[in-house]
Amino acid sequence: EVVRATKSKVTKVSKTLTVGTFSYDIVTAFSINDLMAISYIAYLPAGGSDSYPIVPTSFETILRLRTSASTSGALRLYAFRDATTLELYPSPQSSTDSLDIYYVATPTALSADSDLPSAVPVPFHDVITLGATARMMEDEDAGAAEQYAQKYQRRLNELTWFISERTGRIPRGSHLGYPTRRSQVPHDPSTYYSGGS
Repeated sequence: EVVRATKSKVTKVSKTLTVGTFSYDIVTAFSINDLMAISYIAYLPAGGSDSYPIVPTSFETILRLRTSASTSGALRLYAFRDATTLELYPSPQSSTDSLDIYYVATPTALSADSDLPSAVPVPFHDVITLGATARMMEDEDAGAAEQYAQKYQRRLNELTWFISERTGRIPRGSHLGYPTRRSQVPHDPSTYYSGGS
C-alpha cells in the first residue's frame, strides 16, 4: 500500500510491438509479474527518435473507437481489459514500434527478521509500522486505531513529498495564445489637449 501510494519503486520495461496487434498480456508479452500500478507508458513509433506518452482510458472507450473510428495512425490510448491484458488503440503500424512501460513494482516480501523494506527509504520505515498498527487496532480500540491512522497518513504524506522532491521542480510554462485579460494603459485625462486657447 505504501509503495503504491507513493510510487517509491518504479520499474521500466521496454517491448517491441507486433503490427496490427491490439492486445498484449503483460505477463507473457512484457514479462511483468510484479505489477501494482501503471505510472507512465511511452510510445516510440518506427523510425522515430523521440517517444511520447499514450493516455489511459476505459476499455469500453477503446472498444467503441475500434468499431466507429479509424484503426490506423499513431498509437495514443491504452486500457486494461482485466488484471493482465493491455489493450491499445489504434493498433501498432509497424513491428518495430515499441512501448516503454514505467510501473510500480510489488516490493520483495520480508521473511527474515533482518530483512528491510528496500522500496521505502530508511527514514520512513515507521510508515509501515504505523499503518500496520492502525489496522491491528481497528477491532480492539477504535479510538487508538484512529490516532494511529492519522499518524500513518501524516507520515505517508511526508514520504510522498520526499519522493516527489527527488524528481525536481517542474519549470513554469510560458503562456500560449492571447491574454485572457487586457492590461489597462494608465490614463490621466488632464494630460490631454482640450482644444482651448
